[in-house]
Amino acid sequence: MAPDGDENSRQRLVSQTSVLSQPDLLNPDELFSQYTIDEIKHNYKKIQRDIEFKKRDLRAMVGERYRDLIETADTIQNMVTSVQSIQSTLSSLKTSCTLVSTQVNDKNDNSQEKFWSVASQMKLLVDTPEKIWNAMENHDYLLSGQLYLLSRHIVTNLQISSNASSELLLKYPVLRQQWASIAHFKPQILKACKEALRYVHLTEETFVDTVCTIILLDGSDLDVIVSDFLSDRALMTDCTPSLTTIQQLQECVDTVQNTLQLLYSTLFERNKIHSKIQELCNKISTVEVVSNAFTQETSLTSITRHLPHLVQSYHPTVTSSLHVHDLKGKCSDWIERVARVTHDNVTRALHYVTSVKSVVEYVAVYNTRSSAAWNELCETLLEKNVEIWGDLLVSPINDHIRKLIDSCLEKELGIVTSAITEYLQQEELYSSLDWNPTASDHQLELKTVAVSPGIDEICTSMNTRFDDIHTDVICYTGNQDRIRMKDGRSDVVCYQHLVDGSANLVSKLAQTIQDFQIENPGQIARALHLCRALTLRTPSLRHVLLFNQTSSGDVFAALTGAKAHFSASYNTWISQELSERLKDALAASPITFAVAWEDTVVVEEAENTAEVESKISLPIYCSTFVSTLLYALCDELYRMGAHGLDDGDIKSLIAGVHPAVVDVYRGALDCHPDFSQNMALQYWFDFKFLTSIIDLASNPAQNQTATKVLRSLENYVDPFDWDVFQPHLTKNLHSLIRKTFNLYSVVARYSTTVQALISVPAPSLQQVTHNIIPVNEMTQRFNLLPIIVSSSATLSTYPNNDIDRGAAHRLANLVQALDFFSSPIYT
Repeated sequence: MAPDGDENSRQRLVSQTSVLSQPDLLNPDELFSQYTIDEIKHNYKKIQRDIEFKKRDLRAMVGERYRDLIETADTIQNMVTSVQSIQSTLSSLKTSCTLVSTQVNDKNDNSQEKFWSVASQMKLLVDTPEKIWNAMENHDYLLSGQLYLLSRHIVTNLQISSNASSELLLKYPVLRQQWASIAHFKPQILKACKEALRYVHLTEETFVDTVCTIILLDGSDLDVIVSDFLSDRALMTDCTPSLTTIQQLQECVDTVQNTLQLLYSTLFERNKIHSKIQELCNKISTVEVVSNAFTQETSLTSITRHLPHLVQSYHPTVTSSLHVHDLKGKCSDWIERVARVTHDNVTRALHYVTSVKSVVEYVAVYNTRSSAAWNELCETLLEKNVEIWGDLLVSPINDHIRKLIDSCLEKELGIVTSAITEYLQQEELYSSLDWNPTASDHQLELKTVAVSPGIDEICTSMNTRFDDIHTDVICYTGNQDRIRMKDGRSDVVCYQHLVDGSANLVSKLAQTIQDFQIENPGQIARALHLCRALTLRTPSLRHVLLFNQTSSGDVFAALTGAKAHFSASYNTWISQELSERLKDALAASPITFAVAWEDTVVVEEAENTAEVESKISLPIYCSTFVSTLLYALCDELYRMGAHGLDDGDIKSLIAGVHPAVVDVYRGALDCHPDFSQNMALQYWFDFKFLTSIIDLASNPAQNQTATKVLRSLENYVDPFDWDVFQPHLTKNLHSLIRKTFNLYSVVARYSTTVQALISVPAPSLQQVTHNIIPVNEMTQRFNLLPIIVSSSATLSTYPNNDIDRGAAHRLANLVQALDFFSSPIYT
């Protein structure tokens, strides 16, 4: 430093210096020949102050006089040009001064070396921000951290190595400004490192370099960094909305695999981070760091050659711990946390996947066996085998599939319930269905099984939709044979959920049908046939329900119960209707409805052993109201489609008819105790015929009651006459049953009495004088024939040689009575 006296002389000299003229400023040679350096500096500072004043004046002028803005802009441009010229001149001056100083101070080598040392360090500080930016753009965070640490060391070294740091800052004010431009990189580098650790496909080298950068810059312990790393990676399994579903699942799986592989390879097998830190702190020199950053600089050698020894020998120091406590425990806790987070995130990712087939397409790539390397990693690091599919994905995927199944079944329940309600409200009767018996007629096939078009549409559409649901589900689970082979597998749970949901669907449908407000017998018939059709015409649903069926139990037990409920309702109704009509008929004199009595010659042995002939008159046909009621009963059964029901269903429909008839006759006997013998014979014949046709032998107590009624009627007949009448009455009764069996076959074929009778060969037609209907070997009526036929064609359909004149007359009376009484009971 110069003495104080010289400094005061220089200040007085500067104060006496005149202002530089414009021509002098433009001529560097004249400038340096006429003025000293101190004068030039003084004028330079004055010009700088003038520039600042001009700027303030410019702002004031712009605010006050906007209209002069254009002229001011030109002035500013001229000033900028002048300043640039001065700066260029000063730069040339600096270069010249450097050259002059070099020539003048050749003897002072130590001072010169110090100058170049400072210049080299200042050069590094000036260029470092750009190099740090380049390194961060190339994701080389370790290099950017090394440059930051080197810059901090250089600034510290420059301030400490000089005893007059204030003089250094005074001579080189750029030092403070340059460090300010470098200091802000530390939080940016740390933030970029944390972001880099969140990258899904993070390589081992990048992971090690990034963690080392955080340790060098932040001084954090490795144990803390690993904990934060696992915490961030757990949150990474959260699905990104901008990605597709399959991309979200792929990212989730890759994150888990990449995280465990990184920890296993860099910390468990060998602590590569510790080795890397040791290398950075002991082996990598400043020259290598500068060489890595300034690879394209031609003056690299000149920069590093003048760096001081303290800078060249600089190595970062680390005081934080480089060991991870309980790495296995951390990884185990992390994988459990990831399993919980993954469940929620995969569920959200699959939210808009609306079919099981689509789910299968998304996850098919993951449902594979784990590799041997992965299994070894999990066994070593987690002490258990972790499958990406089985432990992380299968649970949320199965939950979503079960939700899809529930949604489809709930939708199906709504559709079918609406269709069932609409169908049951109709007034359609089975007997009103018309069809043309052509080979391609679908209605004919429906008629033969007593399925109305409405029921067929419900069952067909339901079976089609359910088949689609089943086909969609087995894309994931496989068919039932494969599922049984995979007992215990996760996809079996999904199929079992379909089975349980289907059973619940059947129960709800049965409850819906059973809860419907029945207003007439037609609705009972429709509900009954609907329950039956749902069990027979939905094979897809039956196939699913039979999955768990190990016995002969009914998979449609709910619908069977509903069918039994409606059968009981219909049985109650038909029994009550027939009882009322029978009561009305019996209230009148039953003899007025007698169709025919026949005189029979009876040969008896007198006391003298001589044969005595006598003529008796006995009924050979039931009363008109009895035949009318039986025909009405059969007609009602055909009208409601009984020909399409099972034997058990038909029996349940008419189970209460026999007890009701017995009760009515028993009540009639109590009300009319004064029967004549002829009335008793007609009553006995009618009652015996009626109970024989509808005898189901289902209730022994009722059969005993019927026997008591018969015995009561027999008491009105003289005992000696009854012994004579009884064989002939029985013969006439059996003959009538044979003749009318086909007419009443829908009911009579379930009678034990009738079945026992027709099992015995019938007498030939020539021996029967009153054959009304030829007995056919068929045990039931022709179901495919129209129910209602014209009565005028009845007589012409039989040959004249089979029907005598009296029989034809009685048949005509019967047909007339049937036409009169054959109107529907509930119309």
